[in-house]
Order: sequence, then structure tokens, then C-alpha cells
Amino acid sequence: MRGKSSDARVMPFFAPYRGYSTINMPEPTAISNYNALQSSLRHMVGRGLTLQLMYTYGHTLDDTSGYAQSYGTDDYHLSRWYATSSINRTHVFQGSYVSELPFFHNTTRSLVREVGAGWKISGITSFFSGQPVDVTCGVSGYSTGVGTQVRCNSIGRLVKQRAVFNDPQFGPTLTFFNPALVTQPYLSQFAADNEPGMFGYLGRNAIEGPGRNNSDLALLKNFPAPWFRGEHSEVQFRFETFNTFNHTQFNAISSSCSSSLSFGQPCTNLGNAEVTGAFSPRQIQLGLQFEF
Repeated sequence: MRGKSSDARVMPFFAPYRGYSTINMPEPTAISNYNALQSSLRHMVGRGLTLQLMYTYGHTLDDTSGYAQSYGTDDYHLSRWYATSSINRTHVFQGSYVSELPFFHNTTRSLVREVGAGWKISGITSFFSGQPVDVTCGVSGYSTGVGTQVRCNSIGRLVKQRAVFNDPQFGPTLTFFNPALVTQPYLSQFAADNEPGMFGYLGRNAIEGPGRNNSDLALLKNFPAPWFRGEHSEVQFRFETFNTFNHTQFNAISSSCSSSLSFGQPCTNLGNAEVTGAFSPRQIQLGLQFEF
């Protein structure tokens, strides 16, 4: 069987290999493109404070972010899926800092000076924009004419749109896009006929996911060790916190249209577009390190 296209091209979507179920044919044909503005600043402010700031404004585009077989929809036309890469983060800012605390350096009490002076605080603060989220569709019992997954249709501009939905199980839950703007494809779009809209209209990675705002801080001090008299040795005490301010940082969104919805139906199934995961809350750890 062959499919006919409107521009008179013929694509061999089916081939008669008797006795075989699936034949994979890998090709190094993917395309990627990355452009960015990168900047950094390192400055010793004074009084024991050192700052390093880094910012990247970039955009990664490709037609598949991995082995194409894992994507699998209309791999005859990979250029159709040229879009923002799955690993893209448009804005990335990181700041690192180290500062020596100015306390107890001039005290005349030796014990207070040994214990209280020389402490340092260090940290890393990060602000990332979110990675793209791919919206997937599929009607139960149906697959495309080449036996793969199908794409969704969009009936409006799909953008990040935060709202709160009163989930009957979880209560007020944050949502990241309007699922009513996404629909299941029609039955006619499942056919491998090379017609416009074949396998669905919606492209890859249509929405930007939640970003991240995180700070990790550490308090540390080096104590001179009395061992190894001929060598310099120290014991370092560290008090470290990760996600120090216990800021909620989402990292997952439900973005799949329920397979129970029929052809052309909006993807307003319960839970779709809702936040489903977050990074770890604040974590605290103590540590000792011997240096010689």
C-alpha cells in the first residue's frame, strides 16, 4: 500500500517484509541548533567577600532530542518536528558567593577567638526557566497507519497559563496551561495518507514547564589539627542546607490527553495540566572533613 500526497510525492509507509514484525533503520539524520548569549562576572568585593555571577540567554532547537525511534511519529519527515529542544532552558542565572564572617577576630580571649573567628558562609543561588513540556494524545484501541503514536490538535494558541483548579481528590491544585485548547485528532488523521494534519497538528514541546528558584547555603570553619607535626593539617566542619529557604519548586506537569476521550474531544480530562511533582524540600546535613 502507498499513500498519495497533494504534491504528487509518494511515500512508502508500508513494505511487505514477510515474517518480520518491526524493522528498525537508524540514521544519523537529526538536526540541532544552539544559539546563546553567555556572560560571567567574578569580583572580590572586599572584606572577605567573593562573588561570581553567570547568566545565559539561549535557545536550543532540534527535530528530535534523542533516538528518533523513541519519538516514532512520522519519522519520514523529521523536519516537521523541528522545534524547541527538550533540553532547552531559555534563561539560566547562577550566583556563587563566599564570605568570611567578621566576628571575634580582635577579641583578647583566645578560646573565643579560636572557636568563634574564621567562620565562612558560602552558597549557590540559581534561577532557571522551565524545560519544554510535550503534550501527548491517543485514542484507546487506535494507532496511526504506521502503528505509532499520534499527535494532538490545537484549537488556539497554547501558552503557559497559570491557574488553580479545585481537584476533587487533592483540592486546589496549580495548573500550567488550558487543556481545553488541545483536542484529540480526528479518525481521518490516523491514516498514513500524507495529507495535511496527518497524525495530528500539534508540534513538539509546545509549552514551557515550571522554572526553578533555588538556594543552597553552607557554614564552615577550618580548625587546625595537632597531628602530623611536620605537615599542615586541618579539620573542616560544615553545616549545609539544600533548598535553604524551603521554596516549593515544581518539576512535573500532567500533559497527556486521556485515551478514553474520543476523536476531536478537548483534553479536559481530570488532572490534565495539573502540577504533579516538585523538587525536594529543605535538606540539612553536617559534615567533618580532614585535610592534610
